[in-house]
This record gives sequence, structure tokens and C-alpha cells, in this order.
Amino acid sequence: MRAFYSFTSSCLTAGLCLAFSSTLSAQALQHQYQLALDNDPALLASEQRHQSVKQLSNIAEAALKPVLSAGTTQSLKLASGTSSDSYNASVAMNLRIDAIYAAESAEASIKQSTFNLRANRQKLIADTIKNYFSIVKQQTQINSILAQIKSAQQSLSRIQKQNQLGLATQVQVADVENNVQQLNLSLLQAQQSLQEARYNLTLSTGEVINQELPGINLTTSLPDNESLELDYWWEQAKQNNLSLLAATAGVQKAYHDYEQVDAGKYPTGTVAGTHYSHQSDTITLSISGKLYDGGLNQAQTQQARLNWLANQEDLKVRQRSVKQQIDSMLYNLRNNDEQITLQQSLLDTAEFSLAATQKEYELGVTDLVAVLEAEQKVATTEVNLIKSRYDQIMLQTNLKMLVGSLNDNDLGALDRLLDE
Repeated sequence: MRAFYSFTSSCLTAGLCLAFSSTLSAQALQHQYQLALDNDPALLASEQRHQSVKQLSNIAEAALKPVLSAGTTQSLKLASGTSSDSYNASVAMNLRIDAIYAAESAEASIKQSTFNLRANRQKLIADTIKNYFSIVKQQTQINSILAQIKSAQQSLSRIQKQNQLGLATQVQVADVENNVQQLNLSLLQAQQSLQEARYNLTLSTGEVINQELPGINLTTSLPDNESLELDYWWEQAKQNNLSLLAATAGVQKAYHDYEQVDAGKYPTGTVAGTHYSHQSDTITLSISGKLYDGGLNQAQTQQARLNWLANQEDLKVRQRSVKQQIDSMLYNLRNNDEQITLQQSLLDTAEFSLAATQKEYELGVTDLVAVLEAEQKVATTEVNLIKSRYDQIMLQTNLKMLVGSLNDNDLGALDRLLDE
């Protein structure tokens, strides 16, 4: 009869891994990301803003192009009842130095907006991965708890029969009953966390998740860390980090804004050619400039210059922040890798202890409560191990986003992990 508990434990241990069999397609992450691309309100808003910024180029270029205008006049003499018609057409070209700098500022704005949009899309990839694996981490917890509840209920039924036969005490029965209640409480808490994780993903995709998503298991081969050296990743970040590239474009824009305002002290001019139907054609050159503006241009120029200098300092802050984030991420990766190694060792020890406890129970040396505790220790250690494996994937994802290398291909690579 005691062999029954060995079977129960095997089901408990295997149940965790079996729970990760794919219930959806092999493109689960790519599917969620495509939904987010189509439905994420924040991304859609940033795309509209980017299209708006792109119009700055047309606005700025218009100041450098000639303006064609025309007019017509019809006159009626009341006394004689006669009428006369006249028309004119003119081509004018504004001569403004600041218009050149305005065009350069517009191009820098578009460049900055482009980098920001790419950064938003890249963040959406990272958020999709994070939210997806937050869900499957909770699924892991729930599946483990369900398996533990099933085992505990079987143990409770068994120990109650033993109590009736005088082979177990009422205290032992109460311990198992309390264990079942604690597991049910943990299940409710895990289900609440799962619902919150599902909500976060639905917020981007617009699709309600009511079924289990495929995840990894204890035997899934995790991607290797390319390098854990700060200098290696920092060099990549300086070239590809989208927030740094956007900030650099922001510095360029601030400089061109400064040039544009400073150019306001120079005279402006207009060259125009006009054809009249009733008089001779004319060519006009007009030049105008401010002799005194109360110091307005000087103050505006100083303001723009200080804003440019402030943008340079902001860029330095961003660079320092990104480098520190990379350093922190590398530390977390090293730390998490050590945790995985230690948790694997703890799992091996827990499984060995469970086998020994089962043997002792078969020999009558220990009781059923000890077996149940050993089973749950194995299950808990398994959950901790697989959560750390998920953390490894998410840390690698965040590192790639920091250096600007995260892209759609990473979703495909992670989807392939779900098929293992």
C-alpha cells in the first residue's frame, strides 16, 4: 500500500513539466506582438505624432521656395455703364537666413522622432516578452500548487483512514488539513497574480486571454550569454541605443534652433517679379531689418543657446544612466545564473531527500506528513528554478533593448524555445 505514495510523488514532479506542453501555435510570442502592433494605443499615438513631426520638413522647405500669386479686378463705371478688367501675377522669393536653419532643425526633429518611434516599437517587443513570461511564470506556480493540492488531498484521505485505525494521531491529521488549506490560499493568490499578468498583456493587444499559454520547462535549453563584460555591451549601446540616438538628434535640433534664433538679427529681403495687364511689369527687391528691438533677439538667442547647452548635459546624463543600467543588468545576469546553478543543486538534493523519505515511510520509520512535506519541497524548488530560468530570458531581453539590438527575430527565437 505504501508504494502508492511513490506514484503520487512521481505525478507531482512530472506534473510541473507536463503543464508546459504547447496549447497554442509555435508563434505565440510573435502572435501577441502582432496584436500589440495593431492595437497598442500608446504605439498608435506615437506613430501619429511621428507623422505630424514629419510635416515640419514641408513647412520649413516652403520658406525656401518661391511664392506664386495672382489677382484680378473688375471695375464698373456707374455713370457710363462701362466696365474694365485688369489682372496681375507675381513670383516672390523670400531671402531669409533663418529659414535655412529652420529646415535643418526640422530634419533633426524628424530624426529624433524616428529614433523615438523605433524605441517605442522596441519597447513594445520587450514589454510583450515581459508580460508573456509573467503570465507563464504564474501558470507554473498554479500548476505546481494544483498538483500539490491533489497530492495533499490524497494524503489527507489516507491519513484519515490511518487515524480511524489508530495508526495516525489527530495532530497529524490536523497538520495535513492545515496544509491543504494553505495550498488553497496560495492557489487563490496565484490566480489573482495570473489575472493581473493577463491584464497587462491584454492592455497592449486588446485580446482577452482565457487559455493557458505555452512556456518553457526544466529541460529547455536557454540562450547563452554572449558576454558579461561591460565594455563589450557599452560599445554597442553607444552606436545603437535608440534613446541615446534620439537624445543626440535632440542636441542637433537645439543647436539649429539656436542658429535660427540668432539669425533673426540679420536683415531679410524679398525679390519679386510682377506682371500687370494694365501697366508695365516690375521687378522689386526689398530689404528690411530691425535697428533696435529692445534686446529681444539677444535674449531669445541666449535662451536658445542655454537650451542647446542643457541638451548636451542631458545627453551626458542619459549616457551615464544607460551605462549604469547595462552594468546593473550584467550583474543581475551573473547573479541569476548562479541562482539557477544553486537551485538545480537544491532540486537534486530535494529529490534525493524525497526518495529517502519515501523509503523510510515504506519501512515505517517516518510518517505520511514527512512524505508530504518532502514532496512539496521538491515542487517548490522546481517552481523557483523554472522562475529563475524565465528571469534569465527576460534579463537577456532587457540587455538587448539597452544596447539597441532587440528586434522581431528575438521573438522567433523565443518561440522556438517554447517548442522544445
